[in-house]
Amino acid sequence: GGKWTMRVPSGDSWKDAVIHIDQRFQEFSGKVEMAGRSIELERPFLRGDYVSFRFQDGKSMVRFQGRVKEGRIVGQAATGDGKEYRWRALRLGTGS
Repeated sequence: GGKWTMRVPSGDSWKDAVIHIDQRFQEFSGKVEMAGRSIELERPFLRGDYVSFRFQDGKSMVRFQGRVKEGRIVGQAATGDGKEYRWRALRLGTGS
């Protein structure tokens, strides 16, 4: 759980974003704050150190998957046009 910072691929650029995650055992929910908007996470999934979720950025769905380790999530992000990127999120705090 907690608050995480990340960059989100969006068109030909990247946007700064903050993820707020509320975790209960192997289930979580949350939202992304990006460009002045608050967007609910969709299809959040957690098993062991593996995490995945997605959210709608304008007309494009952005999907994330990665492994959690020592205050980081490292993995892949994929945009609606099929492009894939290396991705990471860094923990900012432990609040929900």
